[in-house]
Amino acid sequence: MKILIVGGNAGANFLVQKFLEYPEVEVVYHWAASNDEVSTTRYMPLNLITRRFYDFPDNLLLLLDVIEIDLMVTVPLMFALWKELQAKIARKNIPTVMVSKLISKLEWSKTAGKKFLQELEIPTPKSRQVSREDLIKEYFDIPRPFVIKYEQDWRAGQQTVIITDDNYEEEFGQLTSPKSTVRFTRGWVGNFKDQTFIVEEFVKGIREYSYHAISNAVNWQYIGTARDYKKRYDGDLGYNTVGMGCYSPVAIDECVHEYADKIFNYLKTLGEPYRGVLYLGIMVKQDGTPVVLEINCRFGDPEIHTVLLSIKNNLPKLFLDIATDKELEPIEFHDHAAVAIRMVNKNYDCFNNETEYTPCDIWPVPPNIYMTINQERKLLNSVVSTTGESIDQASDILYQYLQNKEMNDFTYRKDIGYLK
Repeated sequence: MKILIVGGNAGANFLVQKFLEYPEVEVVYHWAASNDEVSTTRYMPLNLITRRFYDFPDNLLLLLDVIEIDLMVTVPLMFALWKELQAKIARKNIPTVMVSKLISKLEWSKTAGKKFLQELEIPTPKSRQVSREDLIKEYFDIPRPFVIKYEQDWRAGQQTVIITDDNYEEEFGQLTSPKSTVRFTRGWVGNFKDQTFIVEEFVKGIREYSYHAISNAVNWQYIGTARDYKKRYDGDLGYNTVGMGCYSPVAIDECVHEYADKIFNYLKTLGEPYRGVLYLGIMVKQDGTPVVLEINCRFGDPEIHTVLLSIKNNLPKLFLDIATDKELEPIEFHDHAAVAIRMVNKNYDCFNNETEYTPCDIWPVPPNIYMTINQERKLLNSVVSTTGESIDQASDILYQYLQNKEMNDFTYRKDIGYLK
């Protein structure tokens, strides 16, 4: 089997490593591979003109005309938003694990996702959409705590902000600064310019988890859940990030399966079958009701590391079945636990400026640990993951490995897996 993985994030690098464990995989082509990766007969990193593939996306379209592949998997959401890529895949009939552009808007547009959940009567926090100008006018009159979400934007996890008595003045300063204007305006995924916001009620929950399922036009299967650590600092303190780490498995509420079933079946009735990975951010309210905080139309990252380490199924076959609308077999789960820890820049806002940095140095890697690293990513440098008989044991393995490594301008939380 010849597979093309598209994406330069930790999730894409991890997926490459997992696919290469299967002897039936003849070669894995990797678009936007990390610069530390080395080409072999079975692994082919592809960066045709520049590693900054975001600036030259048409190279990917050209690539699809010159290589033969049996399966394509896109990992970051942005590729599903790209209509030219969707059209190319359709014309060439390439088996692909990626949702349609219409479905991708359920994640990319916070407004669309909210309306969709409300239409299906899936529990979700109350919310409303406001313009930037109106939010600034009424900001101090909104009872705290409350949540604001930036519409159609990516801010390394900071597109969702909880406003409290402790940070409301600081966040108002952020809101009224140039940083509040939309950051993600690359023409190939749309030119949304006028920033709007979702103002959402704050849900004080008893636990939170990331629910994952796979689906195609035939059926769907639950593939696992992770406890993600969104906050920057130990003890779940500080601002939101893309995720500082996670662990699996996590106990889930059975009714969340019903939420997923509603979503998949409704889209099928619209003639838009969900062909890919669904990830629901779940918060369990104090009364025990699980509510959907957000819909994500791809794997969570770093959740992809622990979720895929928790299942026994043949991954290349599983992904090919998704792409080719074969009936998806039930998922078999391991008895072990899995943990992942992410290294981030000490200056978490560095992606918005020209700050120089020195990558962390965490070589060599023992055989029981998966490590993904991209030295060109000055914000999100690497993720390490492993398994153990328990969550604590898996965390022990990772922290013992990291304790004497040189972090340079990077850092990591010290309580991943231990803080339940």
